[in-house]
This record gives sequence, C-alpha cells and structure tokens, in this order.
Amino acid sequence: MSCYGCEHAYFRSEDGRFLNSVWIELIGFDNTLPDYGVDLFLSAMGFVPDIVSFHLSSIDFVNTHPGMEKEYLLPLYACSYGGHGHNDDRARQDWTNWQMKGLVDALHARGIRVFASFFDLEYPSGRAHLPTMFTDGHPELRCMDRDGHVQSFIYMIKRFADGSHYQDYLLPRLIQTVNDYGLDGVQVADGLSSPRFSLEHAEFSDDIVSRFLDDMGLVLPGELLRTCGNDGESVRRRAEWICGEHRGQWIRWMTSQWRAFTTSVIRALRENGTMAAFNSAWTKDPVESMYRYGADYIAFEQAGATHFV
Repeated sequence: MSCYGCEHAYFRSEDGRFLNSVWIELIGFDNTLPDYGVDLFLSAMGFVPDIVSFHLSSIDFVNTHPGMEKEYLLPLYACSYGGHGHNDDRARQDWTNWQMKGLVDALHARGIRVFASFFDLEYPSGRAHLPTMFTDGHPELRCMDRDGHVQSFIYMIKRFADGSHYQDYLLPRLIQTVNDYGLDGVQVADGLSSPRFSLEHAEFSDDIVSRFLDDMGLVLPGELLRTCGNDGESVRRRAEWICGEHRGQWIRWMTSQWRAFTTSVIRALRENGTMAAFNSAWTKDPVESMYRYGADYIAFEQAGATHFV
C-alpha cells in the first residue's frame, strides 16, 4: 500500500495487453479541491494510469444504492477501506454521492477510465440514512462455515428466505449504480469472482446443502440431518460427510453455481456496455482456482470479461 492507499493492479485486457491500473480508496483523493485532488494524485503517481478502480469495500454499496436525485453522505466504508480513519496524507473525508460522481467526471476529463470494485464483506455504515447493514434484514444471506459459524459477509449464490436468488436482486441494482455514477467498468473482486473461503470450509447452510443434495440426487445417511439450522455439531458432521464421501460432486456443483453467478454479473455488465474485470481466485492458477474455490476463469472470459486482475 502506498501513502495514497492504493495498489498497482495489473489488469490484463481482452487483447492480451497489460494495463497500468490503480486500485484505490476514496481517501486517496481530496474532495475539498475543485478537481477532487486528481492533479495532486497524478503528480504523486508520476504517470497517468489507464484505469482507476475505486475500492468501495462492500457490495452493500450496491445493495443500498438509493439513486442520485438527492445528495447524501456515502457509507463510511466507501470513504476508506472499511471506514479506517486516515492514511499518511489525510484523515478520512466525508464523501457524498454527488462528489464521487464529480471525481469520476474529473478522471474522465484526463482520459482515465473509472471502475468500481466491491467485496462480499459487510460493515456498519455509520450513517443515519443507512442505520443497519443489508444483511441485518436478510441474515440468511450470510455465509455459514463448516462448523456452523455465521460469517460477516454475503455468500453470493445464496437465496433469500422467500426462495428468490440474491443475484436477481443484485444485478439490476448493480447496473443502476454503474449508470448513475457513469462508471466505465466494474472490477468483480474477492467474494464475487470467487468465494472468500475454499470449498471445504464453506458454504454449508441448509439452503446450499439442500440444493446440492437435490441436484446431485444424494440422500444423507440416517444419522445426518438435512435441517441443521445453527447447530454447529450437526453442520460439521454433515460437511465432513460431503467432503469425505462426495468431494468431487461438491466441487463440480459449487463450480457450476459460482460459474452461473459470476458469468451472470459479467454478461449483465457487457449487455449494458460496461467493461468487466475479474479478480483471480486468491492468485491461484486456473486448475487450483476451480478445485479450491469453484472459479472458472475460462467461463468468465467466454462470458465477455474484458480484463483479468
């Protein structure tokens, strides 16, 4: 991390070129300046990047996006990674939606394409207009690990309590967010391009396991429960059976589910005329990425991804 709170991300484009891109938090800019600190930023960088990708911390930025008709304060987690208080240059600033749109326009004026990225992580917003996290109202979307522990992030392939898929809620809001801010692309980042935990560690909720059993035509042994709720011991024993007796089927099924989710995101973006980058699965090669995380790089490219990070 530099003093500006950025990472030099190596975007590889669809024509095979490597591009200069900066993955950066809003704290790397300055909303008290007329150009939002873009000239200061470029002077410190020493070059003009092809792409600037805003690191906005959480997919809740999209889940709770209310539009652009009114000006409002962005969640703290969007103003810096997780809402941390300062970097070496400045304290975290309060950014509004209109100011972020102004920053996008200022970068465009210098010939720089602008992406945004979102993790699966969730943070309290710290803002009156967003008093709770999205999953406070939809706890069923949170990830359950193999020991029955509920994690503080959304597992993208899960369903709401009414049986509808989270991705059907997410995609139209993602497109609205992209269009409202005038973004050139989305960096489909950790937790969306691949799960945060490897497949032997998550996800083992009743929702995911029931769908797996039904699709694979499997029946649990009599001592294992199909409905475990939050009973950690029951969840653990069921996970051990899946990974011990049906690991190959588990990997294939999870890969199919993650392939469907991530390619749906990429296709929705491309149909909107928006570029789509995707992160590697924790820097793993194409075989290990699928075996450990269910991430199918070839399918992402075939779906229309324009950049690989």
